[in-house]
Amino acid sequence: MSNPSRAVTALAAAGVAFDDAGVIAAEKESATWGALLDETDETVTGTPISPLGHAEPNPVTLSRSEWEPALRPGDPILEVHIPAGGDMTPQRCRASMQQALEFFPRYFPHKPFVGFACGPWILNPELDRIYRPDSNMVLWQRELYLYPLANHPDSRSGLHFVFGTDDVDPATAPRDTSLRRALLDHLSAGGRLLGGGMFLLLEDFTHFGTQGYRRHRLAGHGTPGSLQGSG
Repeated sequence: MSNPSRAVTALAAAGVAFDDAGVIAAEKESATWGALLDETDETVTGTPISPLGHAEPNPVTLSRSEWEPALRPGDPILEVHIPAGGDMTPQRCRASMQQALEFFPRYFPHKPFVGFACGPWILNPELDRIYRPDSNMVLWQRELYLYPLANHPDSRSGLHFVFGTDDVDPATAPRDTSLRRALLDHLSAGGRLLGGGMFLLLEDFTHFGTQGYRRHRLAGHGTPGSLQGSG
């Protein structure tokens, strides 16, 4: 949901189990808390998802008089495909989405949509910490609203795309690119390679390039009661 200032937050579905890192728990044993979602005629109270891609344990209560739904389960979206080959500069990503905004209303006017979404390995929310801050993947992430997905307990999401195989030994795998080195160092330190999801609302596309979702959060709009959940 969103408010007139265009602040946006996502709310987790009721009962989703999270671990200490705010990631969806892969096993019952790793779950430490569960998501809350309670709706009344006046308010919505729920577990917020940070645009950085993790759940936050303190619920927020949002007034329906100030916030409105922006994205609900089942709403039509454009599923983004990430092609092989790299060179995903923010400028090319924006241009590609702009073409979609022109193409679909023209040729499929009977199928309106509310935004973009996808869930590839490059949306691993930890990339912002373990990889170069100037990389195209990290720069693209910062323009989107990230959210956690369910992962395998020993998740190694993305290895096949980076190394050509899922059977990777950090001690012997090739380290010939900065991305390979970053992922291998993270695995060697006991880290997981998480998959993640994202959405970008249609009405927020004009702000692409300003890190709008993160900017609102960093500016203090993420306090309880100030953001409207999007699903």
